[in-house]
Amino acid sequence: MDPSLTQWLMRGNLQTRTLRARIKDQLSFDSLFELLYHHERPLVLRAAEAIEKVTTKHQELLRTHKLDLLRLFTTSDHPELKGRLAQLITRVTLLPDEAEEVWKTLQYWTRNPHESKLVRVHALQSLYDLSRIYPDFREPFQETLTAVTHEPIPSLQARIRKLRDTLPGERHATGASLSA
Repeated sequence: MDPSLTQWLMRGNLQTRTLRARIKDQLSFDSLFELLYHHERPLVLRAAEAIEKVTTKHQELLRTHKLDLLRLFTTSDHPELKGRLAQLITRVTLLPDEAEEVWKTLQYWTRNPHESKLVRVHALQSLYDLSRIYPDFREPFQETLTAVTHEPIPSLQARIRKLRDTLPGERHATGASLSA
């Protein structure tokens, strides 16, 4: 573990340009990824945030960490980390059986009223992202979207509106169902 990386993360400057200067290659990214296993929760969350930002444009950096990412995704119980993992999991290429398991977990998180709002919003977005990659998930995504539409959670409602604006065949004016 790189102690300077740990200190840098805890100082709190995770601006994109600063990240680009710090995380330049696979080796520096690997050091950052290792911090997801650190015992200090604030450091884990800062590392997850940095990983999410870096991989927005450089998803290939996650390729060698796919199995670890899947393991963390299925075992994490911290809401902020789960939200980040929900975002990250769609950035790796999943085998069909992996995609199915990820789908089930994301669907559970989205529909579970006991999950944090943050986790539910990120899980819903990730379900949408997976439904664009795997066409077999498009109909189940619309069913999930319909199931959570009634929930009075502003952040979830905002994400639903955003996603509906991107769905083909959506009739906005009438508020009709997603299938046109």
